[in-house]
Amino acid sequence: MKIQKRKFSIIIYILLVLTVIACQNTNKIEKVYYDSGELFSEMEVNDNGIKNGFLKNYYKSGKIKAIATYKNNIIIDTTKSYYESGNLKSIIFNVDGVDSSYVFKNDIISKGIVVKGNKTGEWILNDYKNNLKVKKEFYIINDVEKHNRTYTFHKNKLIDSLSNYYSFNLDTISINKEYDLNMFYTSPFIKKSKYVFCYSKELKSDFSNYKKIKYDTLYPDKDNLLRMSIERNKVGTESIRGLIYEMEIEVIENKDGTYNINKNETEIFVNKQIQVID
Repeated sequence: MKIQKRKFSIIIYILLVLTVIACQNTNKIEKVYYDSGELFSEMEVNDNGIKNGFLKNYYKSGKIKAIATYKNNIIIDTTKSYYESGNLKSIIFNVDGVDSSYVFKNDIISKGIVVKGNKTGEWILNDYKNNLKVKKEFYIINDVEKHNRTYTFHKNKLIDSLSNYYSFNLDTISINKEYDLNMFYTSPFIKKSKYVFCYSKELKSDFSNYKKIKYDTLYPDKDNLLRMSIERNKVGTESIRGLIYEMEIEVIENKDGTYNINKNETEIFVNKQIQVID
């Protein structure tokens, strides 16, 4: 009889636990429809409307378009999207529910890192023959994704006219010796634009304070080089941080004699590491 009572107690306990779990699980399924009436998406949300569970998107044909899993409005686990044919289009592999690498399969294959939905670091785009097409650099600054440098290639050769990037003439210097440090910058608008380099030792490595500090300013010379001198008396790593501000203004005359002014602005974050050796 003691064994039977114990079994009965265990069953009651399990039922109580399941009841508590059921009461805590207040998720509901929300459905969204196309204007024409077909199901567009369905997702699990809690009482506050926060995504907490699966999300499925559909084509009008009813075929699955994308599948994702959320926890407190943040994507977790692996996310997949599909062509209407059913073939896999893209995969996002999440790491610890925060970081993920992204692979897109079509004519272009790209790989990179995503943090909380924002691209960061270096992204590589290759064609279906695995030839390098584009290399992009991203930063996440104050939780906002910033597209920085772009390198465009044709037959694996860099095309400056379709790229925007900077480069330095030095990677290493010796202590107690003065050097000419030159920075080169190019962009698709470089022939029509004006730019300056604003730099500061107060600028943090994550650029989070870039709108709150004062800068020194350098202007390019006739050879399109930004020139500065550098000398250090301590072995280690020297960081050159700043921003390149580029502006292109295009004035277009209309038929009625009025003018339209188009302005393109580019902001490139610079973080160059120079090794100081003995």
